[in-house]
Amino acid sequence: STSKKNEPVPKFRPDNTAFTQQRLPAWQPLLSAGIVLPVFFAFGAVFIGIGVGLYYTSNSIKEIPVDYSGSNESMDCYNCAKSGRLYNETCSCLVKFNVTEFIPGTVYMYYELSKFYQNNRRYLTSRDDSQLSGYVSSLTSPATTCSPFQTTNASLPIAPCGAIANSLFNDTFELFYNDSGTLQQVRLDNNGISWWSDSNIKFQNPSNANQIPAQIGRAH
Repeated sequence: STSKKNEPVPKFRPDNTAFTQQRLPAWQPLLSAGIVLPVFFAFGAVFIGIGVGLYYTSNSIKEIPVDYSGSNESMDCYNCAKSGRLYNETCSCLVKFNVTEFIPGTVYMYYELSKFYQNNRRYLTSRDDSQLSGYVSSLTSPATTCSPFQTTNASLPIAPCGAIANSLFNDTFELFYNDSGTLQQVRLDNNGISWWSDSNIKFQNPSNANQIPAQIGRAH
């Protein structure tokens, strides 16, 4: 006993409190079938209700998919798709479709791209955020992450640079309806289709177009 009294106190020993010595009162429920099964079925009923609501909402959405890729030779867009065109060449085509049922509420128009893997990491990083934010100083010195779309063959800086800007989908759409043989244009509202931070902070054109350097190239 004498030797124990003379032993040095461990330097990192926890204090003798209920918290450090894990003596706090705790509640340890004893789960039984009579408790678990009612809770299980209650949660199941709640999620079944949520699933029925989502299923009903999904089925109430009306979609009219229209393929204008030009893969069919009988389509008007076939001539636009069969030959490669430069960035400054345009081609217009007409696609006809029928709306067979009434669509209540707001009608949204989307486009779909197939075999477009925009979640590839190299593709995601191939851009210059300073250029996209409208900073004029970054137009003449693109970021190295834009390579191989950083400069042209003539060593001119590309603005906007990167694979994202080089693969920008730039098709435009106009919608018409046939009113007794007369085509009436349907106005498409472009407001509210992007976040405020994207439109006003993240992606902007230079505030003064006269400040844009003249020696700016573009990827073909």
